Amino acid sequence: MKIKRRMLVFGGIATAIACGVVLSTGRVDSSPVKITLLSITNDATSGSTRGVFELDNGLKTPVMISTALVERNSGWHWALLCHSTIERLDRSSSSIIFPTGRTIFQAWLPDRGGPYRLVLPSRPLTPWRDSWRQRFAFFASYHNLMPDWAYKARWQLEGHPALISSPFRVSDGRPVRKEDFPVVSLSSHN
Repeated sequence: MKIKRRMLVFGGIATAIACGVVLSTGRVDSSPVKITLLSITNDATSGSTRGVFELDNGLKTPVMISTALVERNSGWHWALLCHSTIERLDRSSSSIIFPTGRTIFQAWLPDRGGPYRLVLPSRPLTPWRDSWRQRFAFFASYHNLMPDWAYKARWQLEGHPALISSPFRVSDGRPVRKEDFPVVSLSSHN
């Protein structure tokens, strides 16, 4: 009983420290790496909705994006809705390494509704620097001391700031499918 109580107290203190560190490091908007929604389109072959985004990497090193998440505004806060897939339009290079400058990529989006926003953890490809923040983040993550909804705080502690798009909506109605396009056949008249 005493050990469980100590773990709960330690978990509460760890979460409070993590939130304090994240809040004290400033807003994500000041990051030299930004994402912008360019357009929303339907993928007729798969029947899914895709967002076309631009990642503007203002750092002097490439950035690794290991996952993509879609958050939904539930009225008073943003909550994780689902994992997304990202695909660079430049298919000749790595799908998770984004060089300096601007890169266009697509991400899967929900079919309708919103408001949504895309959230990406960014990790500059620089030599590993061991810090107390990273050690604490790995310890808290390994021992499940941070709740699942604190993923952005964990990323920030690990040195992977979250890139967050501006909120957007996907129009109501069913997505366009391949069957919706007219079939045109060409015949030759002699």
